[in-house]
Amino acid sequence: MPRSRRLLCPERWRWAAALFATVLLAASAFASSLHTSATLQPGLDGSSIAGYQELAVDLGTALSPVGSVSLADPQPLYVTSDGNGTHTTSAGAPVYGSTFGVALDHDGVADLIFDGSIRCTGALLAGGRYILTAAHCVTDSTGNVNVTNVQARWTLQSGTITRQSNTFIVHSSYTGNATDGGDLALIELATPVPVDVPRYEVYTGTDPALLAQPTIKVGYGLKGYGGTGSVAGSSGTKRAGLNRYEFDARAVVRAFGNGSNPFGGSRLPDPLTGLSYDFDSGLAANDAFGHFFFGANDLGFGADEVGAAPGDSGGPSFVLVNGRWQILGITSYGFGFKGLPDANPGTNSSWGEIYVDTRPGAYADFIAGFAPEAVGLPEPGTVALLALAAVALGLGSARRPRR
Repeated sequence: MPRSRRLLCPERWRWAAALFATVLLAASAFASSLHTSATLQPGLDGSSIAGYQELAVDLGTALSPVGSVSLADPQPLYVTSDGNGTHTTSAGAPVYGSTFGVALDHDGVADLIFDGSIRCTGALLAGGRYILTAAHCVTDSTGNVNVTNVQARWTLQSGTITRQSNTFIVHSSYTGNATDGGDLALIELATPVPVDVPRYEVYTGTDPALLAQPTIKVGYGLKGYGGTGSVAGSSGTKRAGLNRYEFDARAVVRAFGNGSNPFGGSRLPDPLTGLSYDFDSGLAANDAFGHFFFGANDLGFGADEVGAAPGDSGGPSFVLVNGRWQILGITSYGFGFKGLPDANPGTNSSWGEIYVDTRPGAYADFIAGFAPEAVGLPEPGTVALLALAAVALGLGSARRPRR
């Protein structure tokens, strides 16, 4: 029986070839903007690491040391470089418009309180039904959900909006150790929040020019001064500031672990599933990446520079994409050092520490299964209508008489 073949028209072939070439160019250019490999400076090794801290989980649980790496206790807030621990935001007052030309409306970033005692941060995704946060905010050390309820709160100029939820969706790759990767989760809301609460899309690309751009980080974590670190009991105020990703998280973990995970993890994170940044004072002495790695010299954003602290976990880092702010990373974990470049030795959110954010764009398929609008896809009902339209078009073309 003769078979009919439907070939792509020349225009479509040219489009496909151009797309493939663009992907190849982006991949080859990536290494020049964000470091994807790291080699320690001579004489420096992972023994200089003081510890790592999951930036929420539960309060006051001391974890056992693993080799030379002391795991700090997790706790739920943003540490700023200026002496006053400011960077406080106000509802209805977008930030950094004069810096970027487009201000960020941060009112869609939520304060999350789990079981009345654990604080994290989250971002309302496009569609209004799901909050993006960190998996370690809702799980135990084995990756199993260990919270029963969350209160999400958005503060707008018109007042406060609150939602409760007991539905937590953790990415299947999360092991319970944030350094393995996969540290993201969704919180499902029973009803969407009002449309006046901003909602955000996730940046799913790997454009090298965008991955290395300055980001605005937002969180409800502890305040503090970079010279000394975070201040206990100061969480619950939303703060925002600037930083920039400098390394693929895999490269950082691999370098300090001499090829393996030095933080008690079971594996290295997959490439580009996490992005790493440091907390700069403006002095070379506290430039962690410049101290440990060749050619990674960046002294930060002065008084606008921020690091992460307990309570910031799950908080978004935004990058400007074609005039729109999209989520590039969410706060996951960080670690300090026994001496320089750390301004205050240990893991305490002081200058000279290194942090890792989960890159949610690497998990776009997972997010699309619940909040497709957040990754640039139409909502399911629209997909069904488009499919029906395609079927109708196909039937119509089948009825065309042969020529």
